[in-house]
Amino acid sequence: MQSHPTRSYRTVIDATQSWKAIDLQEILRYRDMLYFRVVSAYKAEHRQMVLSYLWVVIDPLIKIVFCAIVFGSVVRVRTGSIPYLPFNASGMVAWAFVSTCLNNSISSLGNEAILLQKIYFPRIFIPLVPCLAQIPNLLLNLALTIVLLAFMGYPPTWAALLLPVPIILFIILSTGTGLMLSTFALQYRDVRKLWSGLMQFLIYSVPVAYPATAIPEKFRGWYFLNPLAADIETFRACLLNQPIPWRWLALSAVTSLALLHLGGIVFRRHEAAIVDTV
Repeated sequence: MQSHPTRSYRTVIDATQSWKAIDLQEILRYRDMLYFRVVSAYKAEHRQMVLSYLWVVIDPLIKIVFCAIVFGSVVRVRTGSIPYLPFNASGMVAWAFVSTCLNNSISSLGNEAILLQKIYFPRIFIPLVPCLAQIPNLLLNLALTIVLLAFMGYPPTWAALLLPVPIILFIILSTGTGLMLSTFALQYRDVRKLWSGLMQFLIYSVPVAYPATAIPEKFRGWYFLNPLAADIETFRACLLNQPIPWRWLALSAVTSLALLHLGGIVFRRHEAAIVDTV
């Protein structure tokens, strides 16, 4: 009988590089765990609810109806040739996704304190999972919005094929911002209080309840420095077959990638102290 030589393995423990924002190789090694964490988070969000998955549709629908009454009927915001209801619906879906991602990410590290202290896994999964777990909700709301817009006389066109572009930017922007917010919120609990109040006004910093043309032209360049404003405007343009703001979209892509890199660096530099802080 021929004997086979015993394989030897070597584990190298090395210092992390602070300039390296996100370790993609580590994420790939633990991709199975990331997948099951996302699935578990998605199921947990709808667990022990009477309406369960219907809340995915009910929540943005309530906001659409509210804005349609207040801004469409009472304030009478002008949206050009597009009626207010399809205008608002096409933007509210995007805002609902981003706001939910950020709200869940900011408290993610504190909510997973017990898990962080028991086992090792890439800590970046904690603020990353809330964003990835919202993608099925976004796709479901997007499908229902397309049906609603088609019913109101705005069927999908070839421009809808560009929808993955703003959706990817939504995910990148939410992930980068969530990494920073969750890190600061863990060390300074005031950040959660500040953010909960700030979120009530952030919706008015993007073209959801009003069009970007309502901003005076001399201030519009400053307005689109907010990357989410250009993303939502592009998202709406793809759904309603409107001109796409390519210049502002390109600026948004650069800004979103920069925020993702910065968020990864901030998280990585504080990663070693996360277990002690929680």
